[in-house]
Amino acid sequence: KAWDKVNSKRKGGTSSSQAPKRSKTRYGDPDFMVSGIDGGIIMAHSSHPGARPDILWPARIMHHNESKRLYKSGKKKETTHSVDLVFFCPYWGLPSGTNHVSKNGWDYPASSIFEMENVDASPKSIQPYEAQAPLSTTQLRLQFSLTGLSKTYFPSFVNAHRLALGFRAYALAKLEPPNATQANSEIAALQTCHLMSIKTPTFPPCLLELPWGHVLKELDNSFVVGSQDHEEPALNLSGMIKALERPASLQNSVDSRASENKSKSADKPGRPTVESSQSHIDIGVNPGKPLPTAKMTNLELKELSVDQFINLSLLQAMIRGDHKCFPRLPEKARQADDSFRPVEMTALCGSFEAMIELVADMIVRYNEHVVDATTYKTFSAVVVRLGSSIMTLKARGEETIIATYLVEVPMDQLQRYLKHWRDGCERLYRFMRRMMSWEGMGSGSSYVLTDFKCNGHLTGSGSFERSVRLPAAIKGAQNAGYTTGQTGRSFRILTEAGPQFNRIALDTVLPMIHEKKYLKRLKSRVSAIKGNDRGVPLTDDSDGKGGDDTGGSAGSFEAALAGVSCALRATKMVVTGLCTNAFCAVRPPGHHAGTGLKAMKASSNGFCLLNAAAAAAKYAATPMNEGGLGLKRVCVIDFDVHHGNGTQEILCKTYDPRFLYISMHAGTKQAGVGYSSESDEEAEEGEGGKKRGKDDIFPGKCGDKSPHKGVLNIPMGPRVTAAAVGNAMQGIISTTVNNFSPDLIILSAGFDAHVNDPLGLGGLSAQDFAAITDLSCRFAEWHCSGRIVSVLEGGYGVPCCKFDRNDLFLPKGVEVEGVPPRQPPDEKIVMLSEHTRAKIGFMPNKDGSNADDMPNWLTKDLVRCSEEGFVECVEAHCKSLRDGATRFKQRTTLGG
Repeated sequence: KAWDKVNSKRKGGTSSSQAPKRSKTRYGDPDFMVSGIDGGIIMAHSSHPGARPDILWPARIMHHNESKRLYKSGKKKETTHSVDLVFFCPYWGLPSGTNHVSKNGWDYPASSIFEMENVDASPKSIQPYEAQAPLSTTQLRLQFSLTGLSKTYFPSFVNAHRLALGFRAYALAKLEPPNATQANSEIAALQTCHLMSIKTPTFPPCLLELPWGHVLKELDNSFVVGSQDHEEPALNLSGMIKALERPASLQNSVDSRASENKSKSADKPGRPTVESSQSHIDIGVNPGKPLPTAKMTNLELKELSVDQFINLSLLQAMIRGDHKCFPRLPEKARQADDSFRPVEMTALCGSFEAMIELVADMIVRYNEHVVDATTYKTFSAVVVRLGSSIMTLKARGEETIIATYLVEVPMDQLQRYLKHWRDGCERLYRFMRRMMSWEGMGSGSSYVLTDFKCNGHLTGSGSFERSVRLPAAIKGAQNAGYTTGQTGRSFRILTEAGPQFNRIALDTVLPMIHEKKYLKRLKSRVSAIKGNDRGVPLTDDSDGKGGDDTGGSAGSFEAALAGVSCALRATKMVVTGLCTNAFCAVRPPGHHAGTGLKAMKASSNGFCLLNAAAAAAKYAATPMNEGGLGLKRVCVIDFDVHHGNGTQEILCKTYDPRFLYISMHAGTKQAGVGYSSESDEEAEEGEGGKKRGKDDIFPGKCGDKSPHKGVLNIPMGPRVTAAAVGNAMQGIISTTVNNFSPDLIILSAGFDAHVNDPLGLGGLSAQDFAAITDLSCRFAEWHCSGRIVSVLEGGYGVPCCKFDRNDLFLPKGVEVEGVPPRQPPDEKIVMLSEHTRAKIGFMPNKDGSNADDMPNWLTKDLVRCSEEGFVECVEAHCKSLRDGATRFKQRTTLGG
């Protein structure tokens, strides 16, 4: 009756089966729902005066009944637009400058471990909690560095995640989630509370009232003070509760009564008991036989079975069907389920079994030989064959599962089966890669690919995109531990893409990503350049007004082609298992180059000629019979300071389920760009034919919105900050990548958001780029066995290399042949130029065609890059890639 009364007032007699329409406010949305609500844990912004509004912090959503108990009648105004949260170990509850971890353990005021707050229900205030067990302190340090908080708050950060993981694990394992039915919406409307307050789990009071101050103090906190790496599982909260139960001697008196109650309720549907609750939780862990560790005998290899890789619930569905999830199977199949075997699924299971036998056979042969320079090529070809075959089987299996069962059940009910299949294939892939590993091949290997032809692209004086960037990138990789030695090294630099991948690029990939007329025009422009001319406009992409920023020389097309070829070679090496990840140190950049000129109606090509990142993605996702690698899903994460309009246009102009493009970039019409036209009269044409003024950030407004679910654009305002990047990476990006479940992640690695970059659009440090890379590696670990290909885009913070001692004695305004008039530099700039040349090994050609000429204002602007700049950013990026590869080598479980 109450519900009908509500309906009669709001809808004029609406049927009671329909929930009333609830309107949004400027603060909260009554229909907003965060993923992972079953665990009750989220990340949220606090409005506390001592909290920074740009930092997300772990919290749990309070159930409506719990909130109601805490407020006396009439004291709390119920609202459908906000939720009550409990923040874990909030840093704003601590005095600044105090270290809260000592030798005696965690020293934190018990009254400040939990803090309740009412928060608007909106994506701006609440985001999913994506952290996974085990808890890695290395990852936490990198995440914490993006917040910009004082190091004294790091213990609070660690313990907040400890509690968040523990509470979520307890909720998923021990608490039955509310059913996602229409009744929840009706209950929320009647209780005048938000739907999330109904759907979140209700934690037992005995758990909430545990002595948390003592618990946190007794944990191992030595790693928090030090810098060593440490991993720990989620807190065992159910074990803590069990420890509080009465002793066995007192329990005997109630055993018979409990047993009687249990037998009476055994046949009744309802909440599972603690002992049996694990049976309904599907955490993706195979309950079958564990894989052997470390060394395996030939007999152990021959005894490998399907159930060691594929989850048993999926294996049952493959062999005889899972009747609980497929209720519309024939009655005959229900009565004798062993007689019902889906032909397609049985065949798929046989294919997987055959693949295991092939892998085992190859490993046996591998173990019988000593890998040296002679046999390296043979076994690397075997790894390529096996890796390609497993990836092909993975893609075919997904299609088979969907085609077999989609008619019977909705797609969302098949998601866990698809996940089990993907996990099983990735487990076999990792097993193969680990067992076929050698120093410099397989698990634990990471490569840097470059090509000397990339420096045949010579830009004009004053261009940010200078030839010194390539040796600077190589120097950064060398500082990270990569070497140009022979085979047998885990972290190598390869200095040539090779003719094979040049042919693949020219004949197969480039025609798929760029229009024929664009390629023809670019080739003709380059071929018309004479001698040592450089900085010649190549694109004229703004009808003569915007071509100056994309200039080049006679070697520009070969340079851009070499960059694409490096990206293709790196992609094949990573996908087939020859290495875990790779970084392509190439130039010119490419993410602004679209299918043709003026990608997404931008004003220019922004230094870009051919799009290497898009080429790698297209090559990976193209079927094998068409010359590609046959992957189902490729994710591109672009953290250049500018939006990758070219990549988005090539891959995601319309929705293509094979691709997910994610971009974090500076973007707002009020921002300065660091370089622009001299006056408003020279404003360039932007998106939709509108005038783009000097305050717009390149490439315009094309990155302001996400046109469909295959694109996630995140404009970050006039200046990219570490906190904004951290919130995005740990929030919406993590969620989107998890939902997409990529087979490969490609990074468009631009370092022009660095605080010292001459573009002036960023506030990041080299350590922040390390954190971005590490989080991306974690995404790849969760979904695609660590497969990452990183392609260099922007980043221009290399000090000038043109001055030497003789320049100190130049008279004012002297004009040297081929060099614009310049003022004599001061001694600091000369010393810095000499130091930079020695540091990066920059050697200009004898004819001076690639001399590092630039205007005086830019020379002075780059002085601050000597403290930290492009070299340090690449070094931090490569170190994180190296560490991500090493983690696979250090694992003891071969399938892990």
